[in-house]
Amino acid sequence: MTKIIYTSDVHGYLFPTDYLDRNIKKKGYISFIDQINSYRDENTILLDAGDILQGSSLAYYLEKENNPELMADILNEFKIDYYTLGNHDFNYGYAYLKKFS
Repeated sequence: MTKIIYTSDVHGYLFPTDYLDRNIKKKGYISFIDQINSYRDENTILLDAGDILQGSSLAYYLEKENNPELMADILNEFKIDYYTLGNHDFNYGYAYLKKFS
């Protein structure tokens, strides 16, 4: 049987902090990737439904540096099988989005 696990609306949060109150939060890929991996096997498909390029301090920094490739590298490191673009992935224009792919 095939299992499907999906994430969505991560909004650039890779790390479990928002830098406002310096507390660790239950958000960001790093917070939950181990849990996701504990459910994965050869019959698992991991999907992300978009909106990773905008939202966090890191995402804004990468946009200023014109470096969306780091987010793509993270998705590849986490072995995301399929990624679909969310509406906020278009915020910085086609050229930026093309560098992400």
